[in-house]
Amino acid sequence: MSVVLGSLLGGSSGCYRYSWQARGDPGLTDVPVDAYNPRSATRWSYVWGLLQDKWAPTDCAGDRTAGPCSNQIPICGGRPVGRVDTAFSVGSALLMFLTLGMAVPEHVTIYCSTAGTISVPPVKPPPPPPPEERRR
Repeated sequence: MSVVLGSLLGGSSGCYRYSWQARGDPGLTDVPVDAYNPRSATRWSYVWGLLQDKWAPTDCAGDRTAGPCSNQIPICGGRPVGRVDTAFSVGSALLMFLTLGMAVPEHVTIYCSTAGTISVPPVKPPPPPPPEERRR
């Protein structure tokens, strides 16, 4: 019975997914992404999400075996991030239940944009102040 339950939980593709896709010009279409070279990591949150491990989307340039990375470079090599997928699996839910929310893993995948830029909504200036009423 435990083997069957473990197979079902371990073999499931996920129970919660969230994706963010950058938009580009013209017409705010999806930005093309490099689907063949995604970067993935497992992020952890603790105490029902109150504490989360710090993470910056960077790669390490140089020798990674010498200890902590001393030369970090942007993950997309200067290009913008085009899409971010997060997945919360059944196994994550089971671990959250077993630890009473003390430790929850989430899988994050980043896809770099193949376009040079992404569309950013223009910043609207603040509205002008209302006209002053004339007193007679």
